[in-house]
Amino acid sequence: MSPTIRTSKDDANKLQGRTVDILVGDGHEAFSVHEKLIRDSSSFFDKAMAGEWKESLQRTFQLPDDEPRIFGLYIHWLYYGTLPVFCDEPGLPGNAEYVDLVKAYVLGDKFLDFKFQNATIDAIIEKTDSKSQDRSRWFPVGEPIEYAYTNTCESALIRKLLVDLYVHNGFSGWLHDWGEPAHLPQPFLLELASELLDRRVGSEKSPESSDYHIHDSTDGKDKT
Repeated sequence: MSPTIRTSKDDANKLQGRTVDILVGDGHEAFSVHEKLIRDSSSFFDKAMAGEWKESLQRTFQLPDDEPRIFGLYIHWLYYGTLPVFCDEPGLPGNAEYVDLVKAYVLGDKFLDFKFQNATIDAIIEKTDSKSQDRSRWFPVGEPIEYAYTNTCESALIRKLLVDLYVHNGFSGWLHDWGEPAHLPQPFLLELASELLDRRVGSEKSPESSDYHIHDSTDGKDKT
């Protein structure tokens, strides 16, 4: 699963110039990334490097609360425009990949990188459309939903995506047989119940990636 999100004729220019070091996690795992590349994509890093912060002057940033593995997905996407994820195992192994994609979405929110968030949305939908080794389609259950609702704001479009996936494809077993039902976020269950009650014949529409993309509020255009 490697959807190409970003192609630009000036990509080569983004690989020129100086790099910055980013230390991630408790173990301070080091990543080096070209400054122009990450600043052009992330408003968070652009603002951080534009000022006279100590980190900017030392060209070293520390992200002790983030996971190196998830940050690695971000760096891979910055350089290659793809997400290096595709697990076609059914059940919990496949669901673990949904957890990683939701965590990547949350990381993109922290970095104010809308293009990366949209890439994770595309990857989630592509995964739901793909058949696993048992020839079935598997959807996010339990942990990825809990993580999304714990770490995003009420208006986050990934919440709407998760609800819509259940509205259009779900079974009661998704709520009872996977994970701990008591851990399912109440806002998720309320939104799901509301959507199901409001369903009308002929109004069903399967989720599409663009329905959950974040758009640039400055000009109304999709940043992807």
